[in-house]
Amino acid sequence: MGTASRDMRPYELFARYVKPRFQGATTRLKNAERYAMARWSELDERQGNAIQAATERHQQEQRLRQS
Repeated sequence: MGTASRDMRPYELFARYVKPRFQGATTRLKNAERYAMARWSELDERQGNAIQAATERHQQEQRLRQS
């Protein structure tokens, strides 16, 4: 049984990683990756701002509860 699963592994890898690329199944994923990388600094800044705002809201809520 170990031999059969070892023999199938290259086919599984081919089906999972190679075939979808040549069938165009990864086009949307690649486009999304390029979009995100092109806007990395903007998205990073927006995420940082959102985290900071959430932290400040949480701290404010905690202060109000303690009052």
